Parts: sequence; structure tokens; C-alpha cells
Amino acid sequence: MGSSLGVVLALLLASHPALTQQVTVSGRVLAHASSLEGKHYVQAYTIDSRPDTPLRSVQVSSTDFDAVLIAVAPDGIAEYDDDSGGDGSARIRMTPRTGEWLVVVTGYELLRPGRFSLTVDGPAPRPTSRRRCRS
Repeated sequence: MGSSLGVVLALLLASHPALTQQVTVSGRVLAHASSLEGKHYVQAYTIDSRPDTPLRSVQVSSTDFDAVLIAVAPDGIAEYDDDSGGDGSARIRMTPRTGEWLVVVTGYELLRPGRFSLTVDGPAPRPTSRRRCRS
């Protein structure tokens, strides 16, 4: 009887999707020419979503500016959010897909720098250069 319970538990654990962790990083949208895209200052990150550690959501919040979040999936499809988090926050929930995601933090207002917190439900984000933001 005890061994059959062990087998059932093993099957349940094996069939449950991998649990991800929430990672929060502090960042800054800088008022420098190197962080300028169009007329918005940006900070970009890459996130490697894998089957064992999928990317499930990203959220940005700021008290310095009205935060905007853009997430580009590995297949090139982009999602945009401005106010779903309320009070200068934006949140995107995604269907987990494997591959490299591009996440861009910017402000709704033109040429608006400031501090922010980026919370990722999934693998840790890595800052990237603005050159990766251009298509």
C-alpha cells in the first residue's frame, strides 16, 4: 500500500508544471542618448524562458513616471500594457513559450526618465543594450 502511494505522489509531482520564482530588479530609465528610442527613454531586458522555468508574467511599477511595458515573445509577437497594474504600473501575463523574450520598460510621457521595479514570474531578466530593441 505504501509503495502505491509513493507511485501516485511521483506521478502527481511529475505531471505538475515546474514552479517558477518571482524575481524583482530595480532599474532606471536614464535620460541619456544611449537609452533613447524614438522620443522615449527605455531600459530593455532579455529573459530566457525554458520548459523547466517558464516566463509567466512581468510587471513594472514606478512612482517617477507612468510605466509602460512591452514584451516581445520568441516568435516576434509583441504585447503592450500601460495601466493594467494601476498607479504607474503595468503588467503582462503571458502563455509560457520557450525561447528568448525581450522586455522593454519605458514611460507613457515623452522623454521621461526615472526609477522602476520590474517583477518577473520566471527566470531572472538580464539588461540588454538598446540596439536589441530596434527591428
